[in-house]
Amino acid sequence: MGSMNQRKFLEQYVYALEHDFTSSSAESAVWAPNHPKYWVGVDEDIHVFHVATQERLQVLRRHTGVIGTVQFAPCDVENKHMVILWELDGHGELVSMKEREGKSVIADTTEAKEDRLCLEGHLTSFGNSAFSPDSKTIIYLSHNETTQSGPCEAASLPRINIWNMESRCLRHQLLGHEDTIMWAAVSPDNLKVASISWDGTARIWDASSGVCLHVLGFGGQLWCGAFSPDAKYLAISQGNPKTYVHVYETGTGHPVSRFEGFRRAAHYLAWSPDGTIIACGADRGELCIWDPYTGKERMRWRLAFENPLMSRFTMVRKVQFVDGGRKLIFQINEGTVELYDFESNLKKQFTRRAEDKVDTFPRSEMVCSGDSRLLVVPDVDEVLRLWDL
Repeated sequence: MGSMNQRKFLEQYVYALEHDFTSSSAESAVWAPNHPKYWVGVDEDIHVFHVATQERLQVLRRHTGVIGTVQFAPCDVENKHMVILWELDGHGELVSMKEREGKSVIADTTEAKEDRLCLEGHLTSFGNSAFSPDSKTIIYLSHNETTQSGPCEAASLPRINIWNMESRCLRHQLLGHEDTIMWAAVSPDNLKVASISWDGTARIWDASSGVCLHVLGFGGQLWCGAFSPDAKYLAISQGNPKTYVHVYETGTGHPVSRFEGFRRAAHYLAWSPDGTIIACGADRGELCIWDPYTGKERMRWRLAFENPLMSRFTMVRKVQFVDGGRKLIFQINEGTVELYDFESNLKKQFTRRAEDKVDTFPRSEMVCSGDSRLLVVPDVDEVLRLWDL
C-alpha cells in the first residue's frame, strides 16, 4: 500500500462509512433533503462579520503567526506564545482598554505581541472554552512544554493561569502537573477548574482559592476532559497504556464509570445538555455516543477506508450538541461537517465537491451559533462559508 502523508491522503480521500448513526428502531440515518451540500480561511488576521448583513466590521491585523484559536467570551463584557484580548463594542468596533464596560471580548492565540492586552502563554486544545461561563475568568497555559525527553526544573514546569477579567490581574497560578497540560476549563457553575495532563493525572481545583481538591491518577497520557452540565461529573480521556474514557465525581473524586469502546484516544468530549449521554470524537475517523453512568455504548459512527493507512489522518473534532441536545454536530479534520438529528434520524453534511481537492488540512474549526441556526466553516481556499442549519 506504500507510505501515506497528509497530501496523499487528501488526494485519495473518498467519504465512506463503516458505521452510521441509527434510530431507536435500529434504522440507519438518511440524508436530509438537499444534502450533502458542497462548496466549490482564516490565516494571519481575524475577521469580524455582522451575521445578518454579512458586513465585515473589523479586521484584527498584525499577527505574524498563524492563529490557532479564536473565541468570543460567552457573556458581553513559543516560540513565545501570546494570548491577545481584543475588546469590541456591540457594533463590532474596537474600543480602548478604558472603555471596556459591557463590551464583547475575543481571545486568540498567536506568536506575536500586540498593543492590546497580551498574556504570555497559549490557550488549551480540544474544544474547551478559554472563558469561564460567567466571562469573569480566562484560563491559559504557560511553560507548557513536554518533559518526556528529560526532567526540567520546578520553575519551568507547566502551569495553569487564572486571569481575572474584572481586575485585569492574575488571580492564581495552578502548579502540580509535571508534563504538558492538554486541557483545562472552568466548570459550568464557575466554582471549579479541571485540568488534564500527559503526566497521567487529572486535577480538580477550587476556582476561588486555587486549592487542588483532587488528583486523579491514571498513568500514561491523558488527552482531554469535559464537565457535565451540572458540574457534578468530569469525563477524562486516557490514551495509553489503555484507551478509556473515565467519568468521576467532581465533589468526591470517586469513579463513576469507564468506557472502553475506542481503538484510539478520544480527543473531543461533549455532554448532552441534559447530562444523559456523552459524545466522543477520536482518531481514525470514529465517534461514539455512550451512557456516562453505566459505560454502555448507545451509538457509533465511523469512516471506512480501503487503505488502512489513510485512517491515521482522520480525527473527529469539534463535537458539540446543539438545538437543546436534539442534534449533534461535528467535523472531520479534512474539513467536512456533519449534523445528526436524533429525533428525525436525518443527517446533514457540508463538504467540498469530490473534484475540489486541497493539499492541506484546514487549521480553523467550524463554529455553530448559540441559537443553533448558523454554521460557519472556514477552509484553506480563504473563503468563509455561512450555512443556514
